[in-house]
Amino acid sequence: MLGFALGEMIFSQKFQTASEKERQLMIAIAETKREFVSPVEFKKFGNIAELFSMLEKKELLLKQGRGKYSLFHPMFAEFLRNQ
Repeated sequence: MLGFALGEMIFSQKFQTASEKERQLMIAIAETKREFVSPVEFKKFGNIAELFSMLEKKELLLKQGRGKYSLFHPMFAEFLRNQ
């Protein structure tokens, strides 16, 4: 149980570093329930290149290849779906 609480605390702290729009985007990514996503899927969020870049700099999103991204940890996706 301690491991879960620690993970929850870390995810919460990392989540708090994101802007409101970045949080909404991460939740949308988590809700796809896919391991990898492409920025083109989330154009409705506006300047998607900038949002993905900021999330990458904050180490919340990892670039896995050209146009292919994932959240920094699979359990973080579960945390986001519960927000």
